[in-house]
Amino acid sequence: MTTPAMARSHYRDLLAEDESMRNHDPRWALGLPDMNYIGALREVIKGTVTDNVMALVLAEAASKFMDAGNTDVEPNNEGFREYARALAVAEVEARKVMALRDEGEPDQPPTHPLLQPEAPLTSDTLKARALTPEAMKTLEQILPEFLDEKKARPGTVREYIVIVRMFGEVIDANKPLYAITKPNVIEFKRILSRAPANYSKRFPGKTILEAIELNALRKQPFDTLDPYTLNNKHLSRLRTLLQWCVNNAILPDNPANGVKVDGSTNGSEPSRLPFTTQEINSIFTPLLDRKNQPYSEQVWALLIAVHTGMRASEIAQLKISSIREERDILCFAVEERTKNAGSRRLVPVHSNLIELGLEERIAVLKRARQTHLFPTWFEQGKDSATDANVRFTQYIPRWFSRTYLPSVGIVDKRKVFHSFRHHLKTALAVSGVDRLTSDAITGHADGSVAGRYIHGVSIERMRDAIELMQLGGMKISDFT
Repeated sequence: MTTPAMARSHYRDLLAEDESMRNHDPRWALGLPDMNYIGALREVIKGTVTDNVMALVLAEAASKFMDAGNTDVEPNNEGFREYARALAVAEVEARKVMALRDEGEPDQPPTHPLLQPEAPLTSDTLKARALTPEAMKTLEQILPEFLDEKKARPGTVREYIVIVRMFGEVIDANKPLYAITKPNVIEFKRILSRAPANYSKRFPGKTILEAIELNALRKQPFDTLDPYTLNNKHLSRLRTLLQWCVNNAILPDNPANGVKVDGSTNGSEPSRLPFTTQEINSIFTPLLDRKNQPYSEQVWALLIAVHTGMRASEIAQLKISSIREERDILCFAVEERTKNAGSRRLVPVHSNLIELGLEERIAVLKRARQTHLFPTWFEQGKDSATDANVRFTQYIPRWFSRTYLPSVGIVDKRKVFHSFRHHLKTALAVSGVDRLTSDAITGHADGSVAGRYIHGVSIERMRDAIELMQLGGMKISDFT
């Protein structure tokens, strides 16, 4: 929040509180102004006192803004004195209006320049933001250039197309880039926060605004988009697209910077949670009691997911030829289309999978001349127009999350197929496995400085780590 914006906000809050108190308690207007406090505020405005004195004088006001995440009002931070002096101005100016109210006089607008309302953006001032003729284009018109340079995967391309369409529905599809302002983005965020999840499927042919209205009329409205998705998908895509415009000298600034939905911790509240040991037992006990019948594709998919932490798209694309030995250790070679280059890796096969009959399943599939470990799942997803990381989540993972989990009493929406991945990483961490080894197993990019230079983790070290992971509290021998 800028210094003037903070001062204006505090000024309005003080007068609103004063108005409320006058409407509810007649004793409020009988109090005399605290001249010592006003004198201290004036010293803050002049800048003649230390940071600590400023913080003491404005403790209540500063705490309000710090609680809202404005850390600049903390003492000794760069910019603290500017913010403190601005808050003191708001306090003094508000007390001038309160004094008029004590005399029964009407409010007068503030005279201090800091509290003057921002001048509205006129057509001329907006056009000054157009650095090149490209800025006259709309988001939809500039999108192909952005996507061509980005070389994004199909699923990512679709997300950008969707966010541009949504912005057009809410704000204005014909608005040129230079005319997109931060208030526009904030309004877009506000509307998205009220939109039902999967609105285009639940209300086919309807715009976001129409879907919001129809959802409100339902006896039991659908859940709205969660803050994590809004911040890390929708608003993030819009911010990236507009930042590309800044980087290419089309716009002078990014109006989406700093715009996020409150309700999650810095946008990082987990949308997926690992399974507990008890939940793992609940999931697998009925599945493994097969009475000498071979396991289905669904069961093998879940077994491999829990023992490797592999993504759904990685499991679905596993070729039989990709299950091979590396230095006498049987491994899954993740080498088809993956989330990123770092996802390509070898993952040791847990001994539990061998004991449960993985090699026998491979032999049966070879005799049937199949090429993939999950032939049905692969066939279902391979022809989809969406990205591999999206399309392969629509079959076994969807059945698992929507049908199977509720049948065993697991109804937390944050527990899904991808939770096996979180479960493995948690289990490795609890077992004392170092981050480098864990990331090598799961194909996570290591953002640390060390991770940029250290790449090799032996397959033996990975095998030893993965063998520490047990299937809940169950003994595999009970099912073989």
